[in-house]
Amino acid sequence: MTSPEDSRPFGFDSDQDEMVNAMVTDYTAANAIVNSLAEEFFCRLPDDMARIEDAMKTLQANPDDPSARKQLFRLVHDLKGQTGTFGYDLLTVIGNDLCRFLERPMPLCPRSLRVIRLHLDAMQRVSDLQLTGHGDAFGRRMVDTVHALTQKILQTV
Repeated sequence: MTSPEDSRPFGFDSDQDEMVNAMVTDYTAANAIVNSLAEEFFCRLPDDMARIEDAMKTLQANPDDPSARKQLFRLVHDLKGQTGTFGYDLLTVIGNDLCRFLERPMPLCPRSLRVIRLHLDAMQRVSDLQLTGHGDAFGRRMVDTVHALTQKILQTV
């Protein structure tokens, strides 16, 4: 005959059972919070992309203004910092590449601005298509194309 203690999973005692139940409850609550934040992020993404586009227009009008460059960098950096958390891995990759490009100590000539535009257009496409994860083959092609075109543009600088 088995006692009630013998039927507990992994031989936990009642204190351990309570601790496991509390952990499961905490995990469930945390998961609900993350899902809520993900939905909020998704709703906010078009506005974030619009702010990035406005910063790009300012940079195009004033390519020699370091504050315009820093503003675009900050907005893209902030967005890419959130995208991975909420499943937009392509935005993270493309945004990171753009941030690394903006950090380069070089003047922004028309070709450099084309590289920035290429990255922003790719980010907008990912946002518009709501491509989460790595985007499978399409996402890989998009990232590879952005990298290839960036290298081609930069070779002529």
